[in-house]
Amino acid sequence: MDTAQLLAQAGVEHSSPRLASTYEQAVDIAHHVGFPLVCKPDVPRQHFAARIATDLGQLATAFAAASEAFQVGTGGVVEPFLQGIEATAYTYSTSGRSHIVAISHATFDPQAEPALVPIELVVDGGDVCVGAVEDIALQALQAVGHHNGPAQLRLRLTATGPRVISIARQLPDPLVCLLIEEATGTDIISAAATHCRDRTMNLSGTPQGAAAIRYLQLTASVAAEPAADQNVTGHATPFAYVTRYHAGRQVGPVLRYGYVHVIGADYPQSIARLRSSVSDLRPARATA
Repeated sequence: MDTAQLLAQAGVEHSSPRLASTYEQAVDIAHHVGFPLVCKPDVPRQHFAARIATDLGQLATAFAAASEAFQVGTGGVVEPFLQGIEATAYTYSTSGRSHIVAISHATFDPQAEPALVPIELVVDGGDVCVGAVEDIALQALQAVGHHNGPAQLRLRLTATGPRVISIARQLPDPLVCLLIEEATGTDIISAAATHCRDRTMNLSGTPQGAAAIRYLQLTASVAAEPAADQNVTGHATPFAYVTRYHAGRQVGPVLRYGYVHVIGADYPQSIARLRSSVSDLRPARATA
């Protein structure tokens, strides 16, 4: 029984993904689901290959990308494109009890469309969405039998309530772990290491405010790597730090060259500082 079936059996609202082994099957699912829809690999860590399709032509391209992202010929997942707020709940489970450590919110890059590639990520220690996602996140973990270790649950907060999109049973990217620690006071990596040594871990951090990043990325059709005089690493402002990668990193259809990192008192202040700092950089450094 796959994850979607387990969630449905437990009555957990989810994105109703359907696996298509061939393009013909994807077309049949599309006629049932309707457009717009999302086609993606059946592997959460390959979610940057997810694409929105608004017609059969885009579905063919999206299905090919999904099928090739993990292993050629494995097919892809087709599901409705849910309107709402993007949220990811980072949890840790031990002794059969699960705890939400933090929640992040992502903004997707419009220049990367139809690919779904995040450009901004914010973690707020006092996130108002905790109450909205806590019950469904914990129910989802119980439904899939996850009782120990970290997990990431990606959700959409729709007009009819939150829905689970995917579950990845692993620690977040180290950069996300940093944002979590800055915003909540919880070092989830150290907590996981403590858990592995069968010692009592502490996940009850004290909220510190909010932390956010904005990736510096360009679509391949826009420009090549920024010139040497644009490769700044250090403080852009007293509250914003720019990190420049040694080489561009391909993420779906975009190339990432670094990111801007800020800390604020809350979500609105972090976003304001982030966008103010990025606007001071040269236009070629970041997508608008």
